[in-house]
Amino acid sequence: MIRLMRVLALCLAVGAGGRLAAAGTMLYATAASQNRVDGFCVGDKGGGLAASPSVSVALNGASPRRALVANGVLYVGEDDRVEAFAIGPHGGLRRLTGTNHVDPAMRVADMAFSPDGRTLYVAQNGYGRVVAYPLDAEGGLSPDFTSCIQGKAGTSYLAILVNGELLYTSEQLTDRIATFPIGADGSLPAAPSTCVLGTTTVDRPPATATGNVSCGANACEKSVTKCCVGAPRIACTADADCDPLAGTSRTKITGLRSILIVGDMLYAEAVDAKKIVAFRLQGNGLFAPSGLRPNGKKFLQQKAESRTAQIFWYADLHFYAKSLIASQFKHGRIDAYRLKADGKLPKQPTRFTKANVAATPVRMTISPDGVLYVAGGELDSVQAFHLRPTDGLPARTPFSQTTVQTGSFPNDVALAVLSDGCS
Repeated sequence: MIRLMRVLALCLAVGAGGRLAAAGTMLYATAASQNRVDGFCVGDKGGGLAASPSVSVALNGASPRRALVANGVLYVGEDDRVEAFAIGPHGGLRRLTGTNHVDPAMRVADMAFSPDGRTLYVAQNGYGRVVAYPLDAEGGLSPDFTSCIQGKAGTSYLAILVNGELLYTSEQLTDRIATFPIGADGSLPAAPSTCVLGTTTVDRPPATATGNVSCGANACEKSVTKCCVGAPRIACTADADCDPLAGTSRTKITGLRSILIVGDMLYAEAVDAKKIVAFRLQGNGLFAPSGLRPNGKKFLQQKAESRTAQIFWYADLHFYAKSLIASQFKHGRIDAYRLKADGKLPKQPTRFTKANVAATPVRMTISPDGVLYVAGGELDSVQAFHLRPTDGLPARTPFSQTTVQTGSFPNDVALAVLSDGCS
């Protein structure tokens, strides 16, 4: 819902020519190396970027990694906290309540909203968990999380994605994608939606204790590695030890960084394999049990519908029109894969932008009218590319970019529609 509301807000600002109208649009970029956020006005005609920021705000934390905009609030995920800023006149930012400072660092890797937009989920790599922060009436954050998914020691969640009533995570320890049912109140369970035993999914027994650990509904202590807790749909392994990391897809893809769902297909970017891989989903959003294949004696492995050739690892994935758009950090370019009619991937990029090794593109965002904004990393600027409306393929070169903000290293960008214009 929150994503739909954001898209609708942007669409309402689109004029007769298909470009953003005079309500005004601001693009916020995280200056990761200088611990601030910069706001650049977006032109009413064509979506070009102002050369210099008209808004800048210093962060209380360090090393911002993620930026999301929803319902007039900018959320910034940092090394040791998450901050929220109300978007005011002309895109100005007013600090709202944020999460507590955490030491050792939480190391925010990704963020997503609950279906009703009232809860923010945060992947905290420093603690190997995904946590849920309720939002207040203004959009400010609860200082402490209220529920979570706790991984085993060494777990790393690099990506989270909400689709329908499910939260998907790319789980690094066991190279799988896990799916978790979201509660009606936005709460997270401490165990995933299904565990597969052979080819049969079984209902879990009542909550129990593992060893001397009493398992509560929101057990999230770092010392807890196994805990049979959760909701009626949870399934357990044969010995009734619920694995909080077990999911519906054991993909055996190492370094899952980005996940994206388009229709009934889930696309995952694998760092170590240097490929994008596609998996077919059932109508309930889970991976099909019929897609499981034996992989030695230890586990079953989900069969991929398609995959690209080995290219290189990507920092971010997006979809527009008919194409997956991927930011290739090392080679400094954007690759686009035009999907086949059945959602399968081509082996090679259909088109890519002109490479610039100084650019190191990180995260991206796309406006409804087809402008791709790319956080340029070591380029110390943000670039804008036109996407072809028929199939989403990008132009070879940017049509607009900000001036160099020396030493800033922008690593994420987010768009906001303003009610009073941008100046």
